[in-house]
Amino acid sequence: MKESDFWGELSCYYATRSIAMPGCLWKPQMMEDNLPRISGGHHLKTSFAETGLELREYYSAACGHCQAMAPAWKEAAASYSGPVAFRQVECNDKDWKPVEENIDLCKDIEAFPSIKLFKDGEEVTSYEGDRTAEGFMNFAKANEKLAEQSMPVVMAVLPRSERILRRCAEFL
Repeated sequence: MKESDFWGELSCYYATRSIAMPGCLWKPQMMEDNLPRISGGHHLKTSFAETGLELREYYSAACGHCQAMAPAWKEAAASYSGPVAFRQVECNDKDWKPVEENIDLCKDIEAFPSIKLFKDGEEVTSYEGDRTAEGFMNFAKANEKLAEQSMPVVMAVLPRSERILRRCAEFL
């Protein structure tokens, strides 16, 4: 790797929502999938759970590290079936410009991608593990007990499949 490539990658990684990084060498790629995502022009306040657990990925569409992690995130979100919801928040667009609709959501994000666990809308912890589907799923599974702490006792003792069905029935 040439030194200029290294610094370009480093500037991509440490870009913040308020600083454009002209030295970034990564070309943005569109991430086409069906994952819940909050991005420019699509922000709805109700998109984030005010109750329950969410694992949120804060990303920039221009970030090469985010693009490299996208397949693992997508696989984890599709494979995981527990009480933790996987969400994505676009903080910067493909030109490193802040996504206006998400400025409040991204105000404390200092690097991309950043992954944080939320319970009932409050940040619990940051994810610092491997950026693999297995790593994301293991982290979600390790924190499932937080969801049971906030649910009624009757729901906590039901088998997981019944809890999922009852949770879905609430929305019907």
